[in-house]
Amino acid sequence: MQNDAQKPRRKALEIIGASLVRRMNSPESAQAGSSSLESEGIDPDLNTKAAREIMGWQVIEIAWAGDQTVPVWHDAKGDPMMSEFSWRPDRDEAQNMQILDAMLDLGYDFDLSVKRDHAVARFVAGSNRLGQSLNPDRKLAVIEAALEAIRSCPRSTV
Repeated sequence: MQNDAQKPRRKALEIIGASLVRRMNSPESAQAGSSSLESEGIDPDLNTKAAREIMGWQVIEIAWAGDQTVPVWHDAKGDPMMSEFSWRPDRDEAQNMQILDAMLDLGYDFDLSVKRDHAVARFVAGSNRLGQSLNPDRKLAVIEAALEAIRSCPRSTV
């Protein structure tokens, strides 16, 4: 049972949480995120495609701060991983390495060549080169090559 001193703090946290959820779920927020990626020449759905196709995740809305909900990535077992808005393997080094680890777990070998002005990423299964990307951004090269590999070879045959 909460004491009287804890009630104002809990209410403040609920209000802050609800405010954040409204802001994250607003059309303006979604447009701002997409337009910034698009202005950089990046597929705004790249992170979503990586989560679904490579990681095998799905988005499930979960309750947050009263009657609000927040979209959260869940793995194949149904365990929550992180909010949909937090998944940024195109910018986050650790998340990008999660993609690499997932591909290695699926039986792919990985090659990366980094030059001053570009990177070439390759995922190979067996003797077939299955996915390759040349991109000025190393993290994007990894994601693009992984998606190409996943799409060119069904998981059951790797």
